[in-house]
Amino acid sequence: KMKRILFLLLAVIAVLCFSRPAVATLIDNGSFAYDDGANHTGFVNLIYDEDLDITWVGHGNFADETGFDNGGVMLWNDAVSWASGLTIGGLGGWRLPTTTFGITIGANINEGEMAHLFNDELGGTYTQNISTSGDPDLSLFPGLINHAYFTGIENGGGAYTFSFGANASGGKHDLVTKNSGWYALAVHDGEISAVPEPTTVALLGIGLVGLAGAEVRRRRKKRAVGKS
Repeated sequence: KMKRILFLLLAVIAVLCFSRPAVATLIDNGSFAYDDGANHTGFVNLIYDEDLDITWVGHGNFADETGFDNGGVMLWNDAVSWASGLTIGGLGGWRLPTTTFGITIGANINEGEMAHLFNDELGGTYTQNISTSGDPDLSLFPGLINHAYFTGIENGGGAYTFSFGANASGGKHDLVTKNSGWYALAVHDGEISAVPEPTTVALLGIGLVGLAGAEVRRRRKKRAVGKS
């Protein structure tokens, strides 16, 4: 019986550690401490995309939010440095999103990480501002701007951008000079998920210790009765 109880408690801990919604494709994995490499620290939510197995920083203009860049508009090289300089949840390796090299400019092509976010996750419509989609998952990206964002893909002296909607350009790619200023999102390969809160783990641990102690006392009492 004791083994069964211990097994059930361990199963509860496992569920707390690894459970997540079975259907959702965008998952809010909670708040993580960040350091943007420029003496700005705080907390930000991380959003996991199950479809592409990537984790987004849960803010649409994080460079401005942290104070790294006033307004959040950066040149391409600065945007690349900004993303790679982030440490969130103790992890580096952040980057700008990707798209397909040589992609047709201005076309409604659902290729690349931002196009997937716009079309499939946030319910964007081609040529429309993302803010008009009404998708509830928009709340996962406060500060998302109806404008163009850099990708991390170069093409000659230029770099690709993807627009979340400005002047009827929602869902469109463009090739711009690296010396032009645009916004930036940061993404990380794989899932970055939170561990259970320390208080939850502590309570479960106390429960396990209590059960083990109760079992020891029961056995001692049983032996004492047997000897009497």
